[in-house]
Amino acid sequence: MTGAIVIPTHRTGIRFLENLLASFNGYDKYPLLIVINDYTENDCQGFTSLFERFGKLPISLKTLKTNSFELGGLYVAYQETAYDEFLLLPHSCEIVNVSLFDIVFEKYRGRSVAFGLQTGNWKKHALGRKRENEKLILRYLDADTNRELVRRGDVQFWQGHIGKYRRAVLDKMDLKDYLARNMIEAISKSELLFTNAYHALDSTTVALFPNWVDGVETEEKFGKRRLRVANEFLIKWKTHWNVGMVLEDIKANEGVAPSPDAPCIVTLTRFPDIFTRFRKSVEYHECGGEKIVVTSGGAQVNPAGWHVIEGVEPFIFSRNANLAFRAIRPERDVLLINDDCEFTMPVLKTLQRICRDVPTIGLLSPQIDGGVANPAQRIQAGQCDFYTSDERLAFVCVYIPARTRQLVGEMNESFTGYGGDDDDFCRRVREAGLQLAVTPLVSVKHGFGRRGWSTSFSRVMTAKQQAKSMAEMLRLAERIAGDGKRG
Repeated sequence: MTGAIVIPTHRTGIRFLENLLASFNGYDKYPLLIVINDYTENDCQGFTSLFERFGKLPISLKTLKTNSFELGGLYVAYQETAYDEFLLLPHSCEIVNVSLFDIVFEKYRGRSVAFGLQTGNWKKHALGRKRENEKLILRYLDADTNRELVRRGDVQFWQGHIGKYRRAVLDKMDLKDYLARNMIEAISKSELLFTNAYHALDSTTVALFPNWVDGVETEEKFGKRRLRVANEFLIKWKTHWNVGMVLEDIKANEGVAPSPDAPCIVTLTRFPDIFTRFRKSVEYHECGGEKIVVTSGGAQVNPAGWHVIEGVEPFIFSRNANLAFRAIRPERDVLLINDDCEFTMPVLKTLQRICRDVPTIGLLSPQIDGGVANPAQRIQAGQCDFYTSDERLAFVCVYIPARTRQLVGEMNESFTGYGGDDDDFCRRVREAGLQLAVTPLVSVKHGFGRRGWSTSFSRVMTAKQQAKSMAEMLRLAERIAGDGKRG
């Protein structure tokens, strides 16, 4: 049986990691697996220099291009190594006494070890009196998980995920279900639900430090006042001491004006009720940034925080989309999304980050929970940042980087019916040397109720009419493509 010390860190956590590695004082009995969250190639030099300084330690390195917090480190260790036991030790820890490791790996060999076993109540500690925090929380946490946490009441969990996990127990779980995409999910889905579920599966778990609770000692460290939680073996530095502090941090960040390069959300609508449903979902899950709605069919909408543009009649999708594009500065990215979609999570930062890191991507789609013609865009498992699509991306929801707008230009307004415009635009993206891609990291819901296809178009066209129009527009797209090749 083999064990490893797993240290999840973040691309910005190099100073914490440096302090943790220094606290080992050359102790090299057990392998150290460091997992860097949110990693980019630009981070390579800094971390390489750090590891060279601690070259005598048995360090190996793994990276994640997403930020999955502490549980991301455990997930990578479980998936990509053959170790049987994993001591999860976040980068904000420091070792006081290295005999801790023999206690964990030798004395309690073959048993799970929880550091700081605690009890929390999501309804009481997170939602607050009269659930005043629920609206904010639901912008970052899906409603089903929120309901499950409320239903459970008091939940026993491992503080900060810290402790030793066993492969034999992890084999009974699906870690992907608990991976976090933001701080609220890291607290709720990863820390509370995951560690509680793990603890319930292993009746032999040892609570090593049952009296290790949040103290009152704080110190200035790396520009922030942090809580110092400690015992005779370990120190843990904390910025957020409770859920309330996480929510305060989110509120403070949301008060900051969006950056000049923040993506712009664009949608087209003919039906105020459909748009209202879409708008509310956007405002639940995204804050700040420019938002444009192009109206047609006499739709009267005037939402606060949205730029309303009156579209041209008769309605042509590409023509009205171009009206919005012309109102956006060329250096801005655009998320073009149907009004019959709903946000179920924040998506803009993830889409922007992937397109920023991979300049060969010309169009990026989140996965679509609902009807979409391209199978690659449908909900499916994925452990990567993105995968490419050989087929055109259906314009249910597509992220268009500024470089694509500058290279490819506007949408072709020759497509006056249902479809074809996205085929044409995707062809031109490929001809510009760019890729069509889908990310499994985020998704949007398409359609309402039982109908997962175009709710808006279904009000003005029957399914038979849509199919006929689509066939005509696809023939037009083929003619245009053929003319381009001949020309």
